[in-house]
Amino acid sequence: MRAYPHPPADRSSAAATPSAGAWKPVPGPAAGTVLERASVSMIGPTTGVQLHGADLRVPLSQLDVDVLRSLLDTHKLLVFRDQRLDTSQYVAFCRNFGSLISFPSVLPNHPTTPGVHLVHNRDRTPEPDDAGSWHLDASSLVTAPDYSELRAVQVPPVGGDTVFSNLVDCYRRLSPAVKESIEDLYTTHMARRRPIDRQNYPAVVRSLVQEHPRTGERHLYVCFMLDPVVVGWDRSSSADLVRVLLAEATRPECQVRLSWSAGDVALWDNRVLLHYGVRDYGDSPRELERVLVTARPQDFVEELI
Repeated sequence: MRAYPHPPADRSSAAATPSAGAWKPVPGPAAGTVLERASVSMIGPTTGVQLHGADLRVPLSQLDVDVLRSLLDTHKLLVFRDQRLDTSQYVAFCRNFGSLISFPSVLPNHPTTPGVHLVHNRDRTPEPDDAGSWHLDASSLVTAPDYSELRAVQVPPVGGDTVFSNLVDCYRRLSPAVKESIEDLYTTHMARRRPIDRQNYPAVVRSLVQEHPRTGERHLYVCFMLDPVVVGWDRSSSADLVRVLLAEATRPECQVRLSWSAGDVALWDNRVLLHYGVRDYGDSPRELERVLVTARPQDFVEELI
């Protein structure tokens, strides 16, 4: 694997300094692995790398998976360019990172492949409003996804990008006073399009500040699409805090933008990256396949919610 380029010479300011290790070359896998001929380049200073030359139709070795997990831990988002996968090959790749989660969604299910949701505007049907808002994928599930994956089947000639916001960077930018005030808070993660049936659709609350299980990094965990409410706070105070956090999470300094090409596969850490589907492509066709996985040791997870 060829390492990404050296960093710019001036990286002295604290605000611009990448995460620890972000500029270190990645050790090359042994000869014969899928990533042997891949080149890696950075998308943003702390978030996102893209890989060229890796053929994901070939099964990954354990060394390949370990290298990709290391890249994910550091950069949160991996984009594999120039892929020629079909749906079954895509699912096989996704399974390297955990168990597929199957659940009822506002997105239609793939007609033959459980666990794959279709993000599209076929027949000029608009995508769900959820696409055009800052969100984590399916954080309202009891088994929330650790990783999200998208495969670009068809993309518009211009537009249709996806923007990501790094919640590790966002947390680091908060003032000490704000960090202290939110340390022990919980927020709701409740899907909006559900019947009120608490037996089958329980309310889910999660810590607002979490520690990543693999990296130890502290980060925010909040899904703005779901109109979060701070547990135990009145709605006015809760809304004020959510506005502050949204303003911080959507600062350009915390963001990277992914422009899709047909065949691209994106894999990201859903625990620490918000994303936003930019709906600026009119009625041009746009179709992606989404897979969500949990790192729990199960073959397949079916959620009622």
